[in-house]
Amino acid sequence: MGDANAKVGSDNISCEEVIEKQGLGVMNDNGERFADFCSLNDLVIGGTIFPHKDIHKATWVSPDGGTENQIDHICISRKFRRSLQDVRVFRGADIGSDHHLVITTFQLKLKRHSRNPTTKRLKFQVNLLQGNKITDFGITLKNRFQPLEHLDEDMETYWSQAKDSFISTCKEVLGEKDYKHKDWISQESLNRLSERREKKAAVNNSRTRNEKEAAQREYSDAAKEVKRSIKNDKEAFTNELAERAEKAAQGGHMRTLYETTKVLAGKRKNTEMPVKDAEGNTIFSQELQMTRWVEHFESLLNRPPPIEPPEILPARNDLDINCEPPTLEEIENAVSLLNSNKAAGPDHIPPEALKADSKVSSTILHGLFEKIWTEEKYPNDWEEGHLVKIPKNGDLSNCNNYRGITLLSIPGKVFTRILLERIKEAVDGQLRDNQAGFRKNRSCTDQIVALRIIVEQSIEWNSPLLVNFIDFEKAFDSIDRDTLWKLLRHYGIPPKIVTLIQKMYDGTSCKVLHEGRLTDSFEIKTGVRQGCLLSPFLFILAVGLANEREHFRKQKWNSVDIMDPTG
Repeated sequence: MGDANAKVGSDNISCEEVIEKQGLGVMNDNGERFADFCSLNDLVIGGTIFPHKDIHKATWVSPDGGTENQIDHICISRKFRRSLQDVRVFRGADIGSDHHLVITTFQLKLKRHSRNPTTKRLKFQVNLLQGNKITDFGITLKNRFQPLEHLDEDMETYWSQAKDSFISTCKEVLGEKDYKHKDWISQESLNRLSERREKKAAVNNSRTRNEKEAAQREYSDAAKEVKRSIKNDKEAFTNELAERAEKAAQGGHMRTLYETTKVLAGKRKNTEMPVKDAEGNTIFSQELQMTRWVEHFESLLNRPPPIEPPEILPARNDLDINCEPPTLEEIENAVSLLNSNKAAGPDHIPPEALKADSKVSSTILHGLFEKIWTEEKYPNDWEEGHLVKIPKNGDLSNCNNYRGITLLSIPGKVFTRILLERIKEAVDGQLRDNQAGFRKNRSCTDQIVALRIIVEQSIEWNSPLLVNFIDFEKAFDSIDRDTLWKLLRHYGIPPKIVTLIQKMYDGTSCKVLHEGRLTDSFEIKTGVRQGCLLSPFLFILAVGLANEREHFRKQKWNSVDIMDPTG
């Protein structure tokens, strides 16, 4: 379909297979070339098939309204000719163009293609959690869960009831998020669009040539006013965004600045384009694409085990770490530390839902955490992660040019926060002083300054200097888990805490989100969990052991040896 500038006419001699007798006007040179093109590609021109008034065949009107031609065509393969029910022009559609809208009607018999339904991620209007809405949310949540609070259920049943309470409260009080973009067109422009539509109808209903010419002039003037008004609206909207971005930059509101500049840029990479398999062949089938993504991330997130696992002995004495179930105070503190504006995990519970009334949320989670602590088992939702693909630079048909962001359960992060707060203070004193990354109240500033001074002195004294930067490939994904559990005991973390962390990793799996659907689940057997609050802490323990072993081998390390363990 398209504007071919080709008049094919109603005379179909020698073109019977392509053109039928219901065309308009006389064939021109472009019409002959267009007919040849259709003949070579076994196409039929739909606008020449069905009888209609001439006004319902003409697709273009000259600016003076005196000339009408049929130059926009819809073609169909001869194989589907019988599926075509009608092709005609509708003059009432108004888009400020000298072309009319051409509409075709099909009747197809399609074989039903079985496929999994689109996976809908629930997103709620958490921005409404202000003032009275916070009170309403807390009361509704408490009323929903209170009848279930004292039921003696197992952990999974308790979690299911708690999750349903949070989600149903979000739906009732907040409602699901509306994805409509902001309407930047002003009411004045909308009124002018209505006026132009009326002028268009006047052109179509004109009885005489003089009436039509006068109506056409009025329509042209109205169309110019619409364009001018919309241009002004667009300019005002852009200026508003620019001012908002400037204020955000001055106030240090980086999130607002990023979101505003993203709207201003108006560019978005298409992450749902066809991808290539391992041999470089393009895959067009959605099912095969989903299989390819599973294959890619399963290979990426499951690294081969070490050939010679290190021998790690447990500590003689355990550290003084609380091994009792989490208290209400600990849970409430962990909830308050949750970051807002973060995506929910597989359970669809946003952090704002927990923070709205932290006392009610903590009471609900307290019963769940006690059961987890006793049974040493986690909800199924916590073991699964949804992996979102983020495009990098380069060819986006290559799976390697994407990085994955794993979305985990927010209530699960509350539990891991409690574990982290209990163990990090006790273990921190055993880490090397030059370990700066992922430690409280530390950064790599001192190491960077020290390295800078060394480089400057080397230049000043014209002495040779070798600096070795180590980039751990797939660092977080490469750690052997069996070694990690031994390492936790090596640092003196009590068996109860180690068991809880180990159970958290048993049976962990991921599903890749592709074109609104989730792939089949695949198990992750190596590395620390992406997006888990414990992961950076566990990683520096592994790096610390590697440095400790090198120290005992009498390798020379200085205070700049570990700046950033992620390279």
